[in-house]
Amino acid sequence: RMIATGIASFGLYAFGMALNDLLDARRDRIFAPRRPIPSGRIQPRWAIVTALVLLMTAVLAAVLIMPSHLDNLRLSDFVPYSFFFALATAGLIVFYDATSKYLGGVGLVTLGAIRALHCLIGYPRTPLLFLSMILLTHVVLISTVAYRLENKRPRLHRKDYAAIIAGLVIGNGAALFYMYSRH
Repeated sequence: RMIATGIASFGLYAFGMALNDLLDARRDRIFAPRRPIPSGRIQPRWAIVTALVLLMTAVLAAVLIMPSHLDNLRLSDFVPYSFFFALATAGLIVFYDATSKYLGGVGLVTLGAIRALHCLIGYPRTPLLFLSMILLTHVVLISTVAYRLENKRPRLHRKDYAAIIAGLVIGNGAALFYMYSRH
């Protein structure tokens, strides 16, 4: 189970990195010509194949994550929650790499959501979501500070800070509601 979780985690992370390089190749030709794709060290088609293989490996590994308790199993124990969390994480990675990293506050909240979902793949039926809440909050706040210190563009405005606060309130509120409803 730990090996499958590690493979799923590595696969999703590496998929995100490969996808980011693919989607930024045109921009990197101008601003970072020494990166692997713009410099010609890696052909775009091989980067696409690599990204897809990493994604498929991660999703397959997530499917293989079985419930940790094997006694008194019910049919509901075989719902592939790890698979669903892996797909949701992959979807957020695509959304971030393709769009939201250019949207200021929305991108920062998306980064936090990726980490919050990512940590649930190994043990998706956890009744306590405090780790997800901590990751969401930590990643969003640290990324916001780094974004400001690095003077990234687009600059953060009031609407971006409102999106960050709303994302934290909604994300952590949903986690608290889930834990409350599970008693």
